[in-house]
Amino acid sequence: MALNPVEATAECGQLKVAGIILAGGASSRMGGHDKTLLRLGDELLVERAIRRLASQVCTVAVNSNSGTSELPAFNVPVIADRWPERRGPLAGVLAGMIWARAQGCSHIVTVAGDTPFFPENLVSELVSTMTRTVASLVLAASGDGKDMRRHPTFGIWDCRLASDLARSLEDGQRKIVAWSDRHSTEVARFRTDGVDPFFNVNTPEQLRLARQLLLELEL
Repeated sequence: MALNPVEATAECGQLKVAGIILAGGASSRMGGHDKTLLRLGDELLVERAIRRLASQVCTVAVNSNSGTSELPAFNVPVIADRWPERRGPLAGVLAGMIWARAQGCSHIVTVAGDTPFFPENLVSELVSTMTRTVASLVLAASGDGKDMRRHPTFGIWDCRLASDLARSLEDGQRKIVAWSDRHSTEVARFRTDGVDPFFNVNTPEQLRLARQLLLELEL
């Protein structure tokens, strides 16, 4: 797959949004192998995430701590966390913010690289909620009422929060929700009819299920 990030363009209202694929985890339940390099149908998980996100944003990068030599050449930037030790997805969010600002973007939308069916209207719904509520960040959610579940690795983030996030990470903060709840945060709800769009692949069993869903539902 050859994708030039400058060709990944989409209208995001008045916001210039970069897409960041979070692939910096340890993949411990997959034996430590980078699960985003696992194959689903004709694509690797990371390849599918790039394609699915690129049509929704202005530019795309992958956050990975595996080293660029372990990622196939997709012609998209690979950005690492600023710390050598793993500090969780918030460190990937910060890396994405810093990179996006250098590209002239005001916001980032993050997606998890192990979630192959995330909504194709993800960015438009996040931007719509942010514009309507004037929130600093919006996280994706599914379900209603007591059954509502937030998916904190899927969200839109104002890059002006980078300095505060950097300080919080230095102070030991690792949980997205704990940090995001300190700010003006809203949720954008997504339907879960049929397949859960936020189903993620953490184990070999979940990979087998994802392959079955792909064949049965042609997602």
